[in-house]
Amino acid sequence: MKDLIIIGAGPGGYVAAIRAAQLGVDVALVEKGRVGGTCLNVGCIPTKTYVAMAELYAKMQEASHFGIDLEGTLSLNFRRMVERKDEVVDQLVRGIERILQKRKIEVIPGEGRLTGPGSVEVAGKSYQARNIILATGSEPVIPGFLNIRDFTMDSTALLDRSEPLSSLAVIGGGVVGVEFASIWAHLGTKVSLIEMQPSLLPTLDKKIGTRLKSMLKKKGVEVFTSRKAEKVAPGEIILDDGTVIRAEKMLVAIGRRPVLKGIDTEKLGIRTENGFITVSETMETSLKGVYAIGDLLASPQLAHVASKEGIVAVENIAGIKSRVNYNAIPWAVFTHPEIAVVGASEGAREGKFPFSANGKALGAGESEGYVRIVADEEGKVTGMEIIGPHASDLIHEGALAVANGLTLEEVAETVHAHPTLSEAVAEAAEGALLRAIHLA
Repeated sequence: MKDLIIIGAGPGGYVAAIRAAQLGVDVALVEKGRVGGTCLNVGCIPTKTYVAMAELYAKMQEASHFGIDLEGTLSLNFRRMVERKDEVVDQLVRGIERILQKRKIEVIPGEGRLTGPGSVEVAGKSYQARNIILATGSEPVIPGFLNIRDFTMDSTALLDRSEPLSSLAVIGGGVVGVEFASIWAHLGTKVSLIEMQPSLLPTLDKKIGTRLKSMLKKKGVEVFTSRKAEKVAPGEIILDDGTVIRAEKMLVAIGRRPVLKGIDTEKLGIRTENGFITVSETMETSLKGVYAIGDLLASPQLAHVASKEGIVAVENIAGIKSRVNYNAIPWAVFTHPEIAVVGASEGAREGKFPFSANGKALGAGESEGYVRIVADEEGKVTGMEIIGPHASDLIHEGALAVANGLTLEEVAETVHAHPTLSEAVAEAAEGALLRAIHLA
């Protein structure tokens, strides 16, 4: 009998398995496909590889602005782009497999089915464990009327496309939708983006969605908010206001739902709410000894959240008190420029600093956007939002401040190297303290 069996080897499952091995827990990992899950194989990593390629292409088109004259014309090799994406994914998958082998973590191939407390079935064989972690992730939601043969694509199919697209319609203005709209617009495709809510990125502050809409329009993306697809036929989408959109392909990115195949929650007595499994602070479900993490929960559907939840579950199994601080979870959206947020969007005190006043950003030709920091009445940092170059990296200064209860004074007094983008964080904190140096 194992101490622990984990069903699913995505960023929640494989991280939990490695942490379990570190703590001396005898663990087995069940996976029906490749380790790494959606994020590594068909999600975060391949998408960000495309982001890098698209941004390089866009940057090269502006080379003359930097005093570099390119002879001839730039062309895109989509087949090579797919190959490079696959190379990056393969390298990372092999790296995880090596770690699992080194840690002597047993990987059981096949689809796992929870048959009861401490019991998992894989390919007709039963395995027993003192504890079980469910980490089966999520899958795209594609309503029947949007699933049109030879027209509808999901993100996986789009990432494997080795031919250019003349036009693309994207249904859904959440993180996946806006990232793909940004990527394909950079690659020269005519993109139409449809979101039924009043603003893009509806789970974030409305002002961010409004700013993003403006940024995408500048890149040639046709954006429709407060609209939804009413009728769809090959090559044509009719919106609820009668607008007709014609496109070569349609990407549906309206959301994801938990993968509960093999987990009969009702029969096993595992409580759910609105289709998501409910857990305690330790990640334990209502069925003793069974834990759930990642996209199975109503927490943010982010790879790093799943990883942290996996670590928390394992540490509690091993007798270590551990919790997730959901107030300090950073979000990153890989549009161009990037968007990142953490913590609260409003506070009693606020400071904002534009990248247009930052030397490093100006020199790089990426001066669009800002850093905004918010704090409570006592000056304790409660949130940060960044739109601009490397926002996904800079946001962690805000995450550290929120997680550790740092004050505006402590952020501002920390010496930031010059010239760097991170100076904008310090300047925003200075601004909230009414002593900004580089703002008139």
